[in-house]
Amino acid sequence: MKNIFRSILAVAVVALSVAACNVDNIKEVYLPSDDEISFAQSVIVNTEINAQAKTLDIELTRTSTDGLLQVPVDVSKLPEGVTCPVPSATFADGEATAAISLNVEKMEVGVTYKGTLSLIPANTTGGYQENIAITSASLTLAKAFTWKSLGKGQFCEAFWEGFFSECEVLKAEGFERYKFINPYGPSTMSLQKPANVEIWVINEETGNVKWTSFNTGFDYDDNGHFIMAYWPSDQDPKYAAKEALSGFYEKDIIVLVPTFYMDGIGGWPSKNYPIAFCLPGRTQASFEEWLVEHGIW
Repeated sequence: MKNIFRSILAVAVVALSVAACNVDNIKEVYLPSDDEISFAQSVIVNTEINAQAKTLDIELTRTSTDGLLQVPVDVSKLPEGVTCPVPSATFADGEATAAISLNVEKMEVGVTYKGTLSLIPANTTGGYQENIAITSASLTLAKAFTWKSLGKGQFCEAFWEGFFSECEVLKAEGFERYKFINPYGPSTMSLQKPANVEIWVINEETGNVKWTSFNTGFDYDDNGHFIMAYWPSDQDPKYAAKEALSGFYEKDIIVLVPTFYMDGIGGWPSKNYPIAFCLPGRTQASFEEWLVEHGIW
């Protein structure tokens, strides 16, 4: 019996030796080429691009720093709104990094843009090794405003028969765009988390403005039917004519004429109940005098 096991073991050893010597199964050990090119990242997420930015650079790297090298990049899968005037990256002599520059000037704030950049293979002067280089980069891009506080402003609206408050005012750097923080504030009425009010100029000559429809925070019947202040055509296109009434009435006073409505119940869409916002700098007495003169308070 011992001899049988010895024979089996000997056969196994020989089989393993033959397999180990089979040159067809030998794998080549990879060594990076002298001119390997790669994106620095395979996934690029930048959702805080400054709203004023016109360009965005995407970094590439190489293993060698010898000589000037231009690398073509496939930009055919960039999203609409993002372009690439020069679809290549140029490595300067002695440099291990370079960048391809994207034009993001037409990107809109609040919109997410997704696309892909890819290295173009079959480049005889500085190609890349597909098995280790990052040959493509997926992009998720969005712009954001940079807000700066202007201080305390004032707020009054006629719908609630002269509701008045103070609130912080922010301005987007480089834009005629303002954000009034929680203007309705604490109230004895049924107030639940009212929204900030964001207003921006849509016609510099006339001073007309637009805003994002917002929840006033007032629950009409304590049953979840909140009164909304709609940009008129958002509530119903037939009220679009009211939009011309909203704008800068003074250099520091903005008046909105929204459509007040409760989804699923109804409201007062045909009534003109103005809302007035005052930028920091004017005294409360002066603002109140202006409100009385214009029939808002």
